[in-house]
Amino acid sequence: MSTPPDGFQQSSAQTYTNAIDNLEGTQQSLLGIRNEVLTGQSTLAPNYQGADGQAFQRCINDWLDAHSYVSKKCQELIEVLTSSMVTHNAANTAATEAVQARVGNAIFDEIVR
Repeated sequence: MSTPPDGFQQSSAQTYTNAIDNLEGTQQSLLGIRNEVLTGQSTLAPNYQGADGQAFQRCINDWLDAHSYVSKKCQELIEVLTSSMVTHNAANTAATEAVQARVGNAIFDEIVR
């Protein structure tokens, strides 16, 4: 059984962390844009009447539906990545401990250098 050096494990963990951070940043950006859309809606909607007003409202509703879908998918990805990261870290820790117990810390340290 081969266990990657700590640097590889940290790099992999950092990849998960970076992905989660990016998705959380995306969610925050989407929330800010959503607030701008709602502000624009409240400003412009009273000025649109009839067919134009209905089309405008449909456009806003479609955008809000799309926002909700993308935001939900971001959250689902965050949850999956978080779970995968925990599983990955536990597996790496268990593998490292198993190798260390089998060959001893001094030999293990030499192998992973």
